[in-house]
Amino acid sequence: MVEDKCILGIREVENSLRDMMNWIAVFAQEYSIPEEAVTKLREKIEEIAKKAGDIPCQ
Repeated sequence: MVEDKCILGIREVENSLRDMMNWIAVFAQEYSIPEEAVTKLREKIEEIAKKAGDIPCQ
């Protein structure tokens, strides 16, 4: 049961991070955000996603 909650929680984090990546892409186009800034934001989000994926569900 705890493991199921953990897995669901991690999936929610993954979905939120995916939504954020999509939001950044749209925002970058609409507001002409420099590519360097977009790249840095994506790198940081990927770093968070990796850490979330490494959370053990025990």
